[in-house]
Amino acid sequence: MKTMWQAHETKQEESIKLNLHTLDMIQSQRVKSAMKPLLIKNIITLVFHILTIIALLVFFAFNISNVPYAISALVLLGYYALLFVNCYKQIMEIKNMARNRDVVSMQSSLAKLYMHILDFIRISVLTIPALLSFPVVVPKAFADLNMKFFNGFDIIKHTNGTWWLAEILAFAILIPLGIWFYKQVTPYNIHKNWVRNIIHRTTNRSVGKAIQYLNEMEAIKAGLN
Repeated sequence: MKTMWQAHETKQEESIKLNLHTLDMIQSQRVKSAMKPLLIKNIITLVFHILTIIALLVFFAFNISNVPYAISALVLLGYYALLFVNCYKQIMEIKNMARNRDVVSMQSSLAKLYMHILDFIRISVLTIPALLSFPVVVPKAFADLNMKFFNGFDIIKHTNGTWWLAEILAFAILIPLGIWFYKQVTPYNIHKNWVRNIIHRTTNRSVGKAIQYLNEMEAIKAGLN
């Protein structure tokens, strides 16, 4: 009887291990499938950022002697460099998640990915003043290419330089506010209602599904154990 009972327990343990392994494989595949749309989106976005950075570098080279245009281009280069780095980090974490098989590693990668997505929102708010450089750079770039989309419109010349001054003023006013926002919107301030709302609203749908699948896996494992 003792031998039979021990054999029965061994079979049960092997059955549980097999069930857990199968569960890991199924849920891991579901997590990876949920991440695929986000991966594709980030790859497309990364390519766009690279092309934009190249275009801005060319613009900067052609207008390096024109201070307002050159500085506006540098501001946008800094803006897109930050977005590029953030997008690249998201891609790397999604790929790490695809390589991982254990729940702990996948949860770690998912947590880092979530923080990178949150960082995107924080960076976007912090760099809002950089958007004022678009009306300076875009029409001038088309003019440099002899393209008449804006009929030769040049916002620096048409505003007698006041737009350039407005850019400087916007940076002086909005950058401190952006820095404050950047420091406030973190998981450490989740107890604040407005911070919690922003964090919850910025959760990507794919990330939300992945978190749900991992939580389901943990719950089922706990039940089997």
